[in-house]
Amino acid sequence: MNNLRIKALLKRQRIALAILGAAFTLAGSGCATASSATEVTTASSADSMHDAAARTNTSDEADSDWQAGEAETPMSRYWAMLHGVENMNNAEIIRNHIAAEARVQELVAQCMHNAGFEFIINLPENNPAGFDPDLWRRDDPDWIARFGMGVIVAPSHGTPLPGGADQFGMGPNIEMLEELSTAERAAWHEAHTGPGGNWDLGCVGQAMTQHHQETPWGMVESDTEFAPLMEAMLELDTRLWQDRDNSEWTRDWANCMADAGHPGLERLGDERSAFWDYFTSFEVRERLGISFWNEIIYTEGLVLSSELRELQNQEIEMAFTSFDCINSVNFWERDIAHRTEVQQQFVADHRVALTALEDALVQSGLR
Repeated sequence: MNNLRIKALLKRQRIALAILGAAFTLAGSGCATASSATEVTTASSADSMHDAAARTNTSDEADSDWQAGEAETPMSRYWAMLHGVENMNNAEIIRNHIAAEARVQELVAQCMHNAGFEFIINLPENNPAGFDPDLWRRDDPDWIARFGMGVIVAPSHGTPLPGGADQFGMGPNIEMLEELSTAERAAWHEAHTGPGGNWDLGCVGQAMTQHHQETPWGMVESDTEFAPLMEAMLELDTRLWQDRDNSEWTRDWANCMADAGHPGLERLGDERSAFWDYFTSFEVRERLGISFWNEIIYTEGLVLSSELRELQNQEIEMAFTSFDCINSVNFWERDIAHRTEVQQQFVADHRVALTALEDALVQSGLR
């Protein structure tokens, strides 16, 4: 298998498995307490879905938390073509992921039916808060004042989901599986995820493969003419992420955070991870009187205990510090300028191949 195939397969699996894997894990975790299951969204559900979406971004999409990082750069139109969207803003990309999940579930249901099993499609009318880019505004002072970094209190809307159990179709299937015998349940799982966990042989893996083949990315991936271009594009994307992590503007942000009392951070996003690790630490769990971190329940509108309110105040302070440091070092302006310069050269070096790519997608009806 060549490098292009490996990288494209990893990208496809990163998108699908991040989303499906988070949902499957949460489905059996029992995150919400019985008394509040119809009222709240849990920390694990929104956090995992939000982070799953963010991790699938290309460097041109910046991060779904920061709208300031979104910008049209020279490669944006080409990445948009391959994603099957009009532009590369995070809202459209994430909505595209949601639509992809709907298609995958449809294909999974068809495959399971053909294998003699039931699979209940269940996409929430309103998508989980962690998967809605319009609800995450970490560069908006009003948003920060309410949610900090979205760790203890997160935005929510629509019909709340109990403990993540109904996320992406697993909830009703779990209830259905509970009515089956042990042998029937094992046979269902084998058909669903493949014997021995071999995804390629299960309905989920087959559905993801079929959906991928229906996309512009899948069409281009199967055409050897574009293999060198796709390889170069993926290498460019990797380079830009590495450039950001190792950049002078990232170091300036980290130094600003250290000067403000938050040392040890290496890249943007580490501040949220650091607070999450502290929030779910044994020390804090012991103080809150809980055994496991997923017993912590949070949602917008929930009345917090004094202990949680104190922790949220610390989170909000850290979020504002990061916000101020981002602005003081002109983080996104410098990052976008660098992306633009590097991508301009890439487009100049690969103009013939990029034009051929666009023509092929137009002729195939995928553009």
